[in-house]
Amino acid sequence: MALLLPSLADAGSATWDLNPTGGDWNTAANLTPQTVPDVLTDTATLGTSNVTEISISESFFVAGMVFESDASAYNFLCAPLQKVTIYKNGIQNDLVSRKA
Repeated sequence: MALLLPSLADAGSATWDLNPTGGDWNTAANLTPQTVPDVLTDTATLGTSNVTEISISESFFVAGMVFESDASAYNFLCAPLQKVTIYKNGIQNDLVSRKA
């Protein structure tokens, strides 16, 4: 007998797309692979994207969040009472210094 929990079965580490379908973090189609990082072992990665305003419509947990060296400047907007929990690896910022 197998027990599948929908929120856990679909979760996995993923990267925000260059050209997502929209700005909702909780939409799997906006990430590669098409899954929403939402488990304490997942890593969320962000690089260059044409959509940099990301809305958080549901709370989520990740082990860590990585901003790649070419990452765009992102703005995260959380719906009321929603939160993002970064569990153990924290935020890794690989951005290099940029000259104007």
